Amino acid sequence: MAPVKTVKEKGVQVAIWETKNGGYSYSMSKRYKDKTSGEWKESKYLYKEEVEALVRLLQEVLAYSNDRDTHIEEGIPSGQDKVTEAPFSGFEDDDQIPF
Repeated sequence: MAPVKTVKEKGVQVAIWETKNGGYSYSMSKRYKDKTSGEWKESKYLYKEEVEALVRLLQEVLAYSNDRDTHIEEGIPSGQDKVTEAPFSGFEDDDQIPF
């Protein structure tokens, strides 16, 4: 299942997911390209500029979430009776979650 909305800035991403009860939940991540290997990786650590970006992104997704009635009118489903997969499934413990 895909998120309802995703916003990104400076490698930081916030996604909005529909919940089974018709509300929203949020996931945050930081991706970067490893200079040595060239591989994309995720990190739970943020620099000051990334924290500032995260604050702006959270304000944006909260504004989006607060306008839920408009989204339903636009045809975005409410999430009722849906079974969704956890956005960060596959991580063995909390220390590996990239936010």
